[in-house]
Amino acid sequence: MMSKLCRFSLKNIILILMIIETSCLPQYNWREILLADGHVHATFPDRISTEIYPTVLYGYDLNFSKSFVEISGALFTINYAQLSPKLLQNHNVRMQLGHSMIQNLYLYLQVVPPDNFEDYGQDIEIYGNSEKDQNWLMARIWVTDTMLVEAIALGNKKNLSFDNAKKFLHSVVVKR
Repeated sequence: MMSKLCRFSLKNIILILMIIETSCLPQYNWREILLADGHVHATFPDRISTEIYPTVLYGYDLNFSKSFVEISGALFTINYAQLSPKLLQNHNVRMQLGHSMIQNLYLYLQVVPPDNFEDYGQDIEIYGNSEKDQNWLMARIWVTDTMLVEAIALGNKKNLSFDNAKKFLHSVVVKR
């Protein structure tokens, strides 16, 4: 009789510990979203917020839209800007804008940017220099004929798993 009671209690304790552990994990509620008038399709891990912010990139004034969600300190964001008619005509300037976006990713984590960058639309992984916070990001940049798009998953080793970062980034489809 006592051994059955002990087994029952042990099972209950294990079940309670599993429930507590699960409730401490961030909750991801993946949902498909269309952005940039349908030019960008992505799957975010929760309901997004959107802001518009002006910035200067490679000497040009741009208005970026930022659609993002933060879960337990991890940030999932897509930033995009429509290009002006002046920029639409200059392929080289559009490429420089894309390179500037990539450089800014490295500088954000206080890492020296490499001389050569990956092709646009490829995964970029950057790990911060500080061992204390262990910040890292995974990103992709797209330069199209009409817009700039940047998708970023940013966090640290505790709050952003590689799998969730990859799931987010690989869900992003940009219409050219």
